[in-house]
Amino acid sequence: FLVFALQHLELFISMEKQILVRRGILSSDRLREPTPSFDEQYRKQADEWIEFVLRLPEEATASATS
Repeated sequence: FLVFALQHLELFISMEKQILVRRGILSSDRLREPTPSFDEQYRKQADEWIEFVLRLPEEATASATS
């Protein structure tokens, strides 16, 4: 996650805000201008990593109770 996200500071901030939105902490992942737009491949990779990060607490809980 970090290696992918830290390719560019804007990408890292965008991914972190998306995680906070999906967890219900923020209502929007809107960024201030100027913000680079990411192509479909970057968005797909970012989404895969975000889903990975969001699953981590569930996996940690499951392994702790096993």
